[in-house]
Amino acid sequence: MTLDNLTFDKAISLSTDLIYSVETGEVSAADAVEHLNAIVSSTNGARGFFVALLTGESALSNDLPEEFIDSFRNHSDIVCDLLTKNLIMSATMAVTHRRNEDAKMEANSRAVNEKTKRIIRRLDNEGMARHILSMTDAIQHKLQTGEDDHGSDYSPFLQRWRYDAEQLKQALVALSELNPDHHIPTSA
Repeated sequence: MTLDNLTFDKAISLSTDLIYSVETGEVSAADAVEHLNAIVSSTNGARGFFVALLTGESALSNDLPEEFIDSFRNHSDIVCDLLTKNLIMSATMAVTHRRNEDAKMEANSRAVNEKTKRIIRRLDNEGMARHILSMTDAIQHKLQTGEDDHGSDYSPFLQRWRYDAEQLKQALVALSELNPDHHIPTSA
């Protein structure tokens, strides 16, 4: 199955339907994998899938079938990059919502962050580790120098979102929670 020219909005819709079908038992995870592979094989598709999964109310997001994890591994170039960015965005947005005294949105961002960490832990592969390390290096460089042109793949991401020091430190906390044996300094 291919989904040529899948838009972000269409990916959210297809993903929401797929997640619901698996969660209700209408479709088995094994039978859903062909559709999931088609969705996460493009950046728009994977972005839409993770928006539907991570921000939705589905219990499936807390206990993904192994078939879904295998699909993510098969598309690790796209998936690992997006999960790394989702981890950082949800951690930094929790800071923003706290500052704005919006407890509900802060809780939502924290929930997305926890769901993202669970998926990253289950992926547990070299590709994911490389993305996490690259993002960690880019953030540490930004905190130490004030410059976000580190030359890493994540420099454009940090330039685009212009996170401040408090947000970046919270992002490092989220990254360090993925590997508690490896302390990541959060001070500049």
